Amino acid sequence: MNDLAIQKSGRYEFTVVLLSFLAWGIVFMDRLVLSWQSPVIMESLQISNTQYGMLGFATNICYVISAIFFSMLSDRLGYRKKLVVPLLFFTGIAAGAGVLAQGFWSLFVIRCFVGIAEGPMLPLLASLVKDASAEKRFGMNMGIVNCGVGAIGTTAGAILVTQLAARFDWQMTFLLSSIPTFVIAILFIIFIKEIYVPPEQKKEKVNTFAVLKYRNVVLCSIIAILGMAGYWTGMLFAPVYLTNVVQLDVTTMGWMGSLMGVLYVVYCFIVPTVSDRYGRKPVLAIAFVLAAISPLCMFLFSGSMFSVATYVIFGGFAASMTPLYHTLVPMESVDVKMIASANAVVMGIGDLIGTAIYPIIAGSIADRWGLSFMMLFAAILLLINVVLAIFLIETRPRKKKVAESTSTAA
Repeated sequence: MNDLAIQKSGRYEFTVVLLSFLAWGIVFMDRLVLSWQSPVIMESLQISNTQYGMLGFATNICYVISAIFFSMLSDRLGYRKKLVVPLLFFTGIAAGAGVLAQGFWSLFVIRCFVGIAEGPMLPLLASLVKDASAEKRFGMNMGIVNCGVGAIGTTAGAILVTQLAARFDWQMTFLLSSIPTFVIAILFIIFIKEIYVPPEQKKEKVNTFAVLKYRNVVLCSIIAILGMAGYWTGMLFAPVYLTNVVQLDVTTMGWMGSLMGVLYVVYCFIVPTVSDRYGRKPVLAIAFVLAAISPLCMFLFSGSMFSVATYVIFGGFAASMTPLYHTLVPMESVDVKMIASANAVVMGIGDLIGTAIYPIIAGSIADRWGLSFMMLFAAILLLINVVLAIFLIETRPRKKKVAESTSTAA
């Protein structure tokens, strides 16, 4: 059996999805180690909310640049695994280097390297998953991969990191929590096969930013800016809100984050899977409404346990949609030769402004008007995306095929 046949088999599809789920979850846990330890780190290094936002900026700006560069390189070379494996090892090294941080600027530099290592991971994993998946299961499979963020990065990660921080210092927590990354890199070496790319496809030059001629790619880029700004406000500052405004201790905050993560996993599976049946547009619009509930209640019911409850119940919705506007809609809207580039451009633009720049703005808002008021801004951004989602061109494969058949018959 040749490599292409193996990659299209159900068994190999399961293997790729499972390992991509683990990889994306573990990589995201490395990214969120800073967030789950934020109250301790901010106190230890005596940094403000604005400086904390700068640490998020350090990771995310390098994440954006790296995502675009390596995705362009991947499309030109035709390789996926040969880039994924070294980047996984690099992620483990960069995340573990937090043990060396002694001050704000040393931690800033270390988090830059974390961003460089992690940036291309989702576009490359999505390319592996798309290649191995049956068309009708691509949305579901990407939903499963994104569940890794909730199951590992948020649920298990919140407990693991806060428990390690309670037993060791925050520097050692960076090192210990990076170990699983090396394990998953070894599993990729053993079980994942390189994607087969026809020679003529390798030779063809790909203009990465040509994807911006597609309406959906432009709209998804704007949606990504606002969606990621709302999402990362929660990811970075919700732990600070829970400890400083609601006055929870760090361990209890970790358990609340973990409970949110359990539902996060459910939403990350349900939202893309439901979009396979009912369409990307309506699911995105409804999910953005639900995502706005958590930050809105943090503003309206500031400091109350009700705001904690809405965080646990609705906090996972903001992340559940990222496969749709980062991956599914852009990839389904462009030529097959540009799928990694489409994913990278949307993610890059969204992360550049929404994930890298906006946390500094959010931190400044929090320093001036308070963490609760900052949450109101996040809710507004998510609600704007409800309107933008309506203007997308539907890309759900089965719906497109029905439309094409009707057009042909007419």
